[in-house]
Amino acid sequence: MSGLAGLLRFQGRLNRRGYGIGLIVYLLAALGVLVSASYVFNPAGGTIDGLRLAAALVLFFYITAVIMIGRLHDRDKSGWWYVVFGPLPFILFFVSAKLPVFFPDTTEGFRNAEILSLLLQINAIGLFLWGLLSLAFMPGTKGDNRFGSAP
Repeated sequence: MSGLAGLLRFQGRLNRRGYGIGLIVYLLAALGVLVSASYVFNPAGGTIDGLRLAAALVLFFYITAVIMIGRLHDRDKSGWWYVVFGPLPFILFFVSAKLPVFFPDTTEGFRNAEILSLLLQINAIGLFLWGLLSLAFMPGTKGDNRFGSAP
């Protein structure tokens, strides 16, 4: 991947250095945009409304998908692994937070909801760390692979 056009496509390969730099720059930029947008669009508060938050999350997942899929391609893995390392941990955390609603309002129901919620959170953290460590530290394939030439 090279240039701005390469950063907006789900094709090509991205090495460990490019992945690390891309994530750091993107996370700092995203934090700056979210903080400044919350004050620009809601100067009295400092909170951001649901629509802007949803738009920011869609943009966040798109850009991280492009970066992560490029790195997965460098490791000769399908881009579909992004689903496991990207949105799935967030979905598991969201479900774990909403879980108590589906259990009876009893001590046993509360305890069961807490146990299941904890298991979902542990799995979410495990998937997130597996993806992060795998993409950040495992070397890419040497030479060309099915996703292109080595970066």
